[in-house]
Amino acid sequence: MIPIPLDPLDSAFITLESPLAPLHIAAILELDHPEGGPVDPITTFEEVKELVASRLHEVPKLTKRILRVPFDLAWPVWVDDPDFDIDEHVLRRSCPSPGSEIELDALVGRIMATELPPDRPLWELSVVEGLADGRTALILKLHHALADGVSGAAIFAGLFDISQEVRPPTPKIGSAT
Repeated sequence: MIPIPLDPLDSAFITLESPLAPLHIAAILELDHPEGGPVDPITTFEEVKELVASRLHEVPKLTKRILRVPFDLAWPVWVDDPDFDIDEHVLRRSCPSPGSEIELDALVGRIMATELPPDRPLWELSVVEGLADGRTALILKLHHALADGVSGAAIFAGLFDISQEVRPPTPKIGSAT
């Protein structure tokens, strides 16, 4: 695919980022589990990862990485990541006991304090287990060049069902239905 130049604002987000000033945003969502029966964290993690993998084609920017031009003589560009690996982006994490909002907030702080690796697509999704009452949370971290508040919500909606009505993933173009 042809490289797509970033616009000037997104280019600035890439250029201005530093270890002391990471330029990413996050959305945090608590999952509703089905009524009755215990929740198996391994199954929950695998289901989330499988769902994200099945819907990535609905948000194609999530499989692109940024390529900077030497000496920043031109805008950085979006390119397909030929080595894209879902396991580098959907991560299983555990909240320290007792799993209250305090521990979750501390975990979110640690996650947000680290930069996203610049040599791969600039996002990660943490599936957080160990919350009080067996709850599970999702933390979607996106680089600001990939999304702002509104487009970040659109990315989340492209990957997950916001309502209780579960929608099947749309078929990939050129795939058998």
